[in-house]
Amino acid sequence: MSPRRDLVVVGAAEGDLAALSTILKALPVTFQAPILVAQRTHAQSVQTLVRIMDSCASMPVSYACEGRFGRAGHAYLPPAGLALVIRPEGVMGVDDPEATSTGDGPVDRLFSSAAAVCGQRVIGVLLSGCAGEGRLGMSAIEEAAGVAVVQAPDEADVAAPPRHAPHHHPLPYVAPLDAIAPLLAALVEG
Repeated sequence: MSPRRDLVVVGAAEGDLAALSTILKALPVTFQAPILVAQRTHAQSVQTLVRIMDSCASMPVSYACEGRFGRAGHAYLPPAGLALVIRPEGVMGVDDPEATSTGDGPVDRLFSSAAAVCGQRVIGVLLSGCAGEGRLGMSAIEEAAGVAVVQAPDEADVAAPPRHAPHHHPLPYVAPLDAIAPLLAALVEG
């Protein structure tokens, strides 16, 4: 019997909005996990991102709120200029990305916090535009017996994340963009 997978974390760059919307649009409306997105944004970023993503997704999309649990079948984005993390209590948290002394970017912070709190229940998805960010967080997910999914490098604008994904654990799933949503649905359904 496969372990329960009930949290999806996605690493996306600002240039990955089309890729992210492709995944969110293709997921079934009955998807049984929350999707938390790590994306590097600036405080002056346009606040209409949720409205744009919500209009093309099969599920509700909203900004993450401090202290709230993620709901299955919902996608959460970090508020502009903030980093999304999972707190030890299992709730979402939003932090100032400059507040950490580790220098980890938003993708590594979300992935690492999800791995620490949720362990093997986590599916991490690393999209192509992250330009090398996410390797440490993806390694944390794999070390916690979670599942790693990376966008196929041959279709990536920036091939660094898929080619540099950690390989000291079982190899991650490498999938073209149009196959990621069906793969996520299959992994969550078990």
